[in-house]
Amino acid sequence: MHSITPPQSVAVRRPERDTDGLEGRRPTLDALVGKGLAVHVPGAKRTCLTEEGRQLHAHLNSTAFTPSPALPTSVLDDLVFRADDGSWQCDTPAPARQAEVELAWAAVLGQRRLHTSEQIPAPWELEQPVRAASLALEASGQQSAARDEYGRCVRAGYRVEESGRLGSPRISVKLPDSWTAVGHEDRKESAELTDFYSQNLTLYALALDRSGWTCRVIDRGYMSGSFIIAAPHKA
Repeated sequence: MHSITPPQSVAVRRPERDTDGLEGRRPTLDALVGKGLAVHVPGAKRTCLTEEGRQLHAHLNSTAFTPSPALPTSVLDDLVFRADDGSWQCDTPAPARQAEVELAWAAVLGQRRLHTSEQIPAPWELEQPVRAASLALEASGQQSAARDEYGRCVRAGYRVEESGRLGSPRISVKLPDSWTAVGHEDRKESAELTDFYSQNLTLYALALDRSGWTCRVIDRGYMSGSFIIAAPHKA
């Protein structure tokens, strides 16, 4: 049996139902390909399980989960790990940040399994939905928005906020200020911005759904403020 890391185990445990497509960060998927457990499909732009990978998937999902010291819940502490909700700019180098996110997400899945299953958010996630949804999005490879020291949006991406509904975060798409600034060389046309909004809302909803959250998309285009209201999957 292959020796795999917690993030690789997460990817193998929960492929897409119909295609065996895997979700995870590129280095995680590349590592699975190197082990012969998955293969990159260029035309489809996805990574799928091989026959050996499907056998491992069946084994992992038939094996009772035993809490492991490799999944410390302490990584979720705000003093150690801060979920990226799109309201700030993370200055941690990409490889180190990726390792932090993968470890934190593995810990979340470990907590979920102790309560119900990987697809049902744990109690703490219902109490801190912004933090939980932010981690789910970042762990799935989605890009967060970022702001500079003056509060200006400098990178397009997701923004997670309170929605006013208990346990239900609000997720929206934020655009760099330069994309809508009159006369700026980076300014985009309205149709392009609307398409960008719609496409990214769909990506966020798919990522959240695979991570244990049911999403309702309110798509009104960028000028009217499109957003998602997410709610935890129920057992």
